[in-house]
Amino acid sequence: MSSSSTPRVIIIGGGIIGAASAYHLTRRGASVTLLEREALGAGASSGNAGLIAVGHPPLPKPGVTWQAFKWMFDSTSPLYIPPRFRPDLIRWLWQFNKASKPEFFQRSMKVLAALGRAAVDSFDEILEVENVAAETNYHRGGQIEVFRTERGRDGCRAEGDELRRLGFEIEELDQSQLREREPGYQDDVLGAVVWTDSAFADPRAFTLALLRCAQRDGATVHAEQPIESIVAGQGHFTGVRLPDGSVMEADALILAAGIWTTQLARAIGINVPMQPAKGYHVELSAPPVNVKMAGVLKETFVAINPMGGGLRLAGTLEFSGLDDQVRHERLNALVEGARKYIRGIDECKRLTEWFGYRPCTADGLPVIGRAPQYENVFIGTGHAMMGFGLGPITGKMLAELVMDGTTSTPLAPALSPGRFAR
Repeated sequence: MSSSSTPRVIIIGGGIIGAASAYHLTRRGASVTLLEREALGAGASSGNAGLIAVGHPPLPKPGVTWQAFKWMFDSTSPLYIPPRFRPDLIRWLWQFNKASKPEFFQRSMKVLAALGRAAVDSFDEILEVENVAAETNYHRGGQIEVFRTERGRDGCRAEGDELRRLGFEIEELDQSQLREREPGYQDDVLGAVVWTDSAFADPRAFTLALLRCAQRDGATVHAEQPIESIVAGQGHFTGVRLPDGSVMEADALILAAGIWTTQLARAIGINVPMQPAKGYHVELSAPPVNVKMAGVLKETFVAINPMGGGLRLAGTLEFSGLDDQVRHERLNALVEGARKYIRGIDECKRLTEWFGYRPCTADGLPVIGRAPQYENVFIGTGHAMMGFGLGPITGKMLAELVMDGTTSTPLAPALSPGRFAR
């Protein structure tokens, strides 16, 4: 980086990680330019379920490979992999299977638990300064996981035991306790667990609020601004070339472009192998008795979040590459999955439908840190379903790496971009 007291930083990506990076950098006095290839608030950071799930497990975990194989040919299943021959997908699936072994899973959980604790604190840190809690529907005080079957209850208890060992608090609700707290659930729902350390918010509203705060503090934000190439060589980044041929110079680069980080990084010799997992959401008008707490419907894997006066249903992982095909059966599966738990779903109107690409690493861990072989390129991506919840702490860490060369929260080596170096 330049020795200038006001370092110039380019951020590629306007999702929650890019927004948080811009926010923290501008507060530290950096000169920030953020470039987003799409409209602001259009990507996976804004369309997800809005869960800030402390202790969320990685995608590869024991038993998931066999479950995915059984789901492969069902386009309505929670995890769908349309059969096709792609060498990069085959390599990714091979590594994914290795990462689902129990010993790897336990190591990953410890890394994610530590990051998750810092993540909730990073939301609180922002909200202590910025008066945006109401407009972003931010609620601290837990998430709920609701089950309809004994098997679902056993699964929730097993997950709860794992999180208790990692120091988190879990509360179990029986049928009557759930009904008292959340009367909108069907009579045959057996109960729920509450992950009391977690939180939830409107992800689009929070991302846009962070961008607005960064702009207030001096950041320049360009929406619908693709780049032609990254100008870098001999281990040093100098700028980005825009489609008109001009070069925007800077002292440091943050790559936070979601799934598109892979190709951007590859162009300058950095390996960040990921697969896009298409996620969907359906926004409904509020049911007659809306739920109060966001969370997950255990057996159908549907995430729920009451926001904007309605109810968002989100979820599914579809590994079909970067195609724009909307599988309406997957949108319908979200509504069907919610109908089994929540009263009055048939009375709700569909307000919006959405899909986006979650950037997924094969080992299930995010990519956070300085790029190998480059002194002034930093990467934040690969958060899969945890992008919104871990976005602010990731952005804070990247800003600290740019400004200080280290982070106030320990950054685990398992998260380093260097783990993919050939």
